Amino acid sequence: MKRAYLVGLVLSLILHVTLGWMWSVVGAIVAGLMAPRLGALVGATSLVAAWGFLVIFSFVVAPGETSEMTRVVAEMLGNLPAPVTVGATLFMAALLGVTGGWLGSAVRSMNKK
Repeated sequence: MKRAYLVGLVLSLILHVTLGWMWSVVGAIVAGLMAPRLGALVGATSLVAAWGFLVIFSFVVAPGETSEMTRVVAEMLGNLPAPVTVGATLFMAALLGVTGGWLGSAVRSMNKK
């Protein structure tokens, strides 16, 4: 399971940075393929960790700009506090990760029959 988590995490990071955020879910699918019993959990945690790392990286590299971006996006969402942007981002990563991990584990289960 650790191997599936690490493969999902690294693949999600690589795909996110090279092709865009929408491709990072492939890492969760692969993690689900590698961990069929806990595919949804492994997919979710690997994708949340990958996106969380990228959020932290953004705050470290460009703290002022990232803080301003989170403030503006939260304001556009209804005058919410800035941390809501980060929370919403990680929540979306969890939803995509659960779905991708579940899909990967379902495909693996179907191939066994």
